[in-house]
Amino acid sequence: MLVTPQIPGPIRIDPSAIYTTHAIVLALDVPSGTIRRAIRRRELPAVRRGNQTYVTGRDLLAWLSPPTATAQREETHVNG
Repeated sequence: MLVTPQIPGPIRIDPSAIYTTHAIVLALDVPSGTIRRAIRRRELPAVRRGNQTYVTGRDLLAWLSPPTATAQREETHVNG
């Protein structure tokens, strides 16, 4: 199911939906460069088909969620 935001208001991200980067930009009101950068850095998993880039709702929710304390400790251990 492809989702395109219709009206402004509270955003509900369906984990089973697939979003275009344009829909994410409109829904979150963020610059398109922010989304493109996250995809390029592989922080936000995406699939490109033709001229469109798609992101699953599950991946978008994971990207938007703050890291857990365990993940922060593991990252510090690996990088530190």
